[in-house]
Amino acid sequence: MHSISLLEKVRVFGNSKDCIDWLNSVRVSPAIVSFLNAHAFNLSCRNPAFYSALMASEIVLRDGVGTELIMQAAALKAGVNTNGTDLIPAVLQSRPGARVAVIGTREPWLSAACARIEKFGANVVLRIDGFKDVGAYVEEVACAAPDIILLGMGMPKQEFVAVELVKRLDRHPCLILNGGAILDFLADRFPRAPKGLRRFRMEWLFRLLLEPRRLWRRYIVGGVIFSTRIVQVAWVSRSNLLAKVSGSSEIASSNPDHANSNSRGQGRGIEPGKSEAA
Repeated sequence: MHSISLLEKVRVFGNSKDCIDWLNSVRVSPAIVSFLNAHAFNLSCRNPAFYSALMASEIVLRDGVGTELIMQAAALKAGVNTNGTDLIPAVLQSRPGARVAVIGTREPWLSAACARIEKFGANVVLRIDGFKDVGAYVEEVACAAPDIILLGMGMPKQEFVAVELVKRLDRHPCLILNGGAILDFLADRFPRAPKGLRRFRMEWLFRLLLEPRRLWRRYIVGGVIFSTRIVQVAWVSRSNLLAKVSGSSEIASSNPDHANSNSRGQGRGIEPGKSEAA
């Protein structure tokens, strides 16, 4: 099941600082950083090219409560929530003087986002709107030689652009951050949810109320579909676990030496499965 493989690819951190430190230590040239939320998971299940783009990322981070729930259903650790809206500004602030290429949104929001990024201490060396063809970005980014490429074009376009950039940049060391709506947030085009809603992990509801016509399908219809995927993942995970347990039992029962060694150990007061030296 491809969805399980994608969940297993998510890198888990105990806190945001550890995540930022790890990102700043990456020396893969270049390295794609993607974020997996409920919408991305749904999209990956119906779009094989998008699934492949996520799997091509050097690192996939967990974004939101939905991904936490489905990782728990898959019996995987979920770690801290590393959503891009909070993490990306922190990454930019941690690297003063970094050369940043910004691609996404449209004017005047693009310029406003770049001004905010420069206040973090970064150096914006390229800015391009997010409505060109995928190939239009590649040469300009290669000439700019940035340390960080911030893509804010939405899914799946930004992930496809990231893959093409990797092909063109070859061994140039940089981070490619797939940021979704991050540029619109940095430009204050859309406000963040109040801290109370964020604390209760209800920011999605705030965004839905702000843009119901654009987001109702993602959050309402997509939410129902995602709930069924949680059930499917839980069922597959449980089936795989039962198969492993059954397989281990069959191996043990078919190996008389193993069984005899256990019985001999028990006869001398040794716990089953432990050696005398344990």
